[in-house]
Amino acid sequence: MSPPQSDSIPDPDFSKPIVRIYVDNSNAWIQGQRTYAEKQKLCVDLDPTWRLNPDALRAELLRPFGDLPLSNIYMTLYGSRSPGSGTLWKAVENMHIRTVVLDRNRNTGKEKAVDTSLTMDLGLALGSDVELRRTRGAVVH
Repeated sequence: MSPPQSDSIPDPDFSKPIVRIYVDNSNAWIQGQRTYAEKQKLCVDLDPTWRLNPDALRAELLRPFGDLPLSNIYMTLYGSRSPGSGTLWKAVENMHIRTVVLDRNRNTGKEKAVDTSLTMDLGLALGSDVELRRTRGAVVH
């Protein structure tokens, strides 16, 4: 499933690779807290004051693809609704990053559909890219 394209982003250049980046927001958030605590040499495993900066995340993930046109890079951030998270998701969408925001389980309050949705979208996109371009696809973790 391709992310919706903004009017300001041209169609992809099919003579170059298409890159799809899938990010689980909660995994990025937890790892960010862990990495920040480690770099700051804190005496805790996670720093709960650390916040995900979508712009910095995007810049870091796109760095290896510097020569590739942005129209060839599809990035999707997956996460769940929580109180006050609407501003984050809107900011991410304004950076031409597709968002998939799902409800948490009503009984447990946990994310259950995020991993499934990400995996399904990845598989569908990989299959369609291979079929359309008659090329091999690769999943990098």
